[in-house]
Amino acid sequence: MRIKVALSALLVLLLILLCGCAEKEDEGVRYVPILMYHDFITDGEPGAFEITAERFEDHLRALSEAGYVGVTFDDLINYVNGEGELPEKCVILSTDDGYTGVIDIALPLCEKYGMKLTCAVIGDKVNAYNHFVPDASMAGRIELTSHTYSLHVSRENGYNGVNMPLSGEELRDALEQDTEKMLLEYGETFPEMGKIIVYPFGAHTEEIDEIYRDFGYDVSVTVEQGCARIVKGEPSSLRCLPRYQVYPHLTGEDIVDLIKK
Repeated sequence: MRIKVALSALLVLLLILLCGCAEKEDEGVRYVPILMYHDFITDGEPGAFEITAERFEDHLRALSEAGYVGVTFDDLINYVNGEGELPEKCVILSTDDGYTGVIDIALPLCEKYGMKLTCAVIGDKVNAYNHFVPDASMAGRIELTSHTYSLHVSRENGYNGVNMPLSGEELRDALEQDTEKMLLEYGETFPEMGKIIVYPFGAHTEEIDEIYRDFGYDVSVTVEQGCARIVKGEPSSLRCLPRYQVYPHLTGEDIVDLIKK
């Protein structure tokens, strides 16, 4: 009988220790889904990378009702550095390329629902091909990040969709020159341009990511599918973040189900 009691007590102790270890392991960890949008329209049939205003509002409504809070990449940096907290249920609404629909359609809707919005801008496409011009009136309303100045080109040219040398000093020089152009034009008004790099087409290598880290970029973002695991005190958890591509047929319920997985 005493042996059974002792074994039971030992089992309880082991369970307590295991639970304590699990809690410690999860301490400071946040799982942050990042949704990837491109352009937004009000009329007509959306293309593969377009979302109607009605559909986007459905996404925002569903996320809000499910208890999700919008955050930015800068919020992730602050969390990792111990300078801020993240809600248990948070989401990043990221948009690529800098289309006018982001400012004219998506931003007002995000403000209506109290959601934050971020946009990766291509420097040499500003004010051309239906791309908006970043100006001071946007500061504080939307987080603008770098999608490179002139390295976002067609997949048929250059390295996996990015117009740059493959490696070595030529690569570092090319990235440095491109970065300097971006910061010269937009860095003063939008400091996140020098902290967050969203890779064109997600194309990157370990060498490229290391170079951007050396340049002072705290966050790098890809197009790989998945949920970002952000860890307080671990800057490496901000590298090569995955995202969820949003397609025009996805409803608000679909979006919530997608990021819950």
